[in-house]
Amino acid sequence: MSEDEHMAPVEREIRALAQGLQAVQDEQEYIVVREKVHRNTAESTNERILWWSICQFILLFAVCAWQVYYLKVRFFLNVTGIFVDSLLVSLSSR
Repeated sequence: MSEDEHMAPVEREIRALAQGLQAVQDEQEYIVVREKVHRNTAESTNERILWWSICQFILLFAVCAWQVYYLKVRFFLNVTGIFVDSLLVSLSSR
């Protein structure tokens, strides 16, 4: 056997290993890119959820404040109206 015949299998093996190593490196680069995309998507979603929660809180607070105001005005007018009516009735009966 000549030296070239011994080198051919070794060289083929080295090239196969180099191709396998390149495939692993390409896969790792793809995974890194995919992870960045997914992280950006998750961060964007979390930010939108935060702002949606803040808007819901503001809306809930506004509705509660309006209900308290409305009920106060409604009951105050009814109570003072009843009080004025009873006062007028008692004054007119004297």
